[in-house]
Amino acid sequence: MKKIITFILVALFSLSLIGCDDSSKTEEVGKSYVSLGINPNIELIVDENNKVLEVYAVNEDAKVLLYEEKDLVGMDFDAALKVITNLSIEYGYLEENNKVINFSVSSTLNEDYQASLKATIKAAMTEEALKEGLSIYLTAEGAFTLVRELEQ
Repeated sequence: MKKIITFILVALFSLSLIGCDDSSKTEEVGKSYVSLGINPNIELIVDENNKVLEVYAVNEDAKVLLYEEKDLVGMDFDAALKVITNLSIEYGYLEENNKVINFSVSSTLNEDYQASLKATIKAAMTEEALKEGLSIYLTAEGAFTLVRELEQ
């Protein structure tokens, strides 16, 4: 009887170890965190395929700006930036007296990818603003919520 109980316990223990195997989990996709400070302040999480995974309205102005923009999630990063730029101009957040955009990029991916995201930000937002006749200035000196959380 003692041997049977020992055998059952060993079998149960073995089965519990098999259940702890991580080999069936899919590898987590690399993510990048982008903060845009126009006032409104908006944060985006972008995957390694340049798709927007999440969008956060950091302040009240951003909530107003993004109120009906549910399509940004799943959109290509550059297209989402163009939408944000156009909305910022339309709502009067970006204009001749306020044409500076602070941005930060932090990534779990390599530095080359991070640099490409920065270049995409500058190109997409500048292009859209110029279409509206507005010359904007982008600077990477801002530091915002998600970037600080990632660094902690």
